[in-house]
Amino acid sequence: MNRREFVVLSSVVAAGCACAFCGAEASAAPEPTSKPASKPAAGATGPGKVDIGKLSDYSADGITEKFMRPNKFAVVRTDGKIFATSARCTHKASPLRVKDGHFACPSHGSEFSTQGTVTKGPAKDSLVRYAITKTDAGSLIVDTNKSFREKDWEKPQAFVSVT
Repeated sequence: MNRREFVVLSSVVAAGCACAFCGAEASAAPEPTSKPASKPAAGATGPGKVDIGKLSDYSADGITEKFMRPNKFAVVRTDGKIFATSARCTHKASPLRVKDGHFACPSHGSEFSTQGTVTKGPAKDSLVRYAITKTDAGSLIVDTNKSFREKDWEKPQAFVSVT
């Protein structure tokens, strides 16, 4: 084997190893999940569950931003209901902000109503809502492991009635 053949063969072997390694990395990558980080935020009651307080903590209609940063959801009271909605844009998962009483994506300009429906694109899908329940003790618990798309927003665990 001459020097040229050695260099070509070595390059092919190195490229093959690199491709095999990249393929192993890609296949070993974890699947995306809606589960929370391993260290639960304050108010957490278990994997994916967050105690957001009592019904009386949400006496007026509007968006509560308190949980947007640590837990990536917002609490909304409107039309006699309280629900927890994702605080991530459905276009590219950018963190949403509250602007003039609705949700706005600073990255690409999408906007969502307080209900979570798209009012301005490029996002096409409404925000998901998370399961919310009221305990016997009166605490409201949001479970981010259970989500509801718009067609399921009227299901019992998608909201808590204020009345």
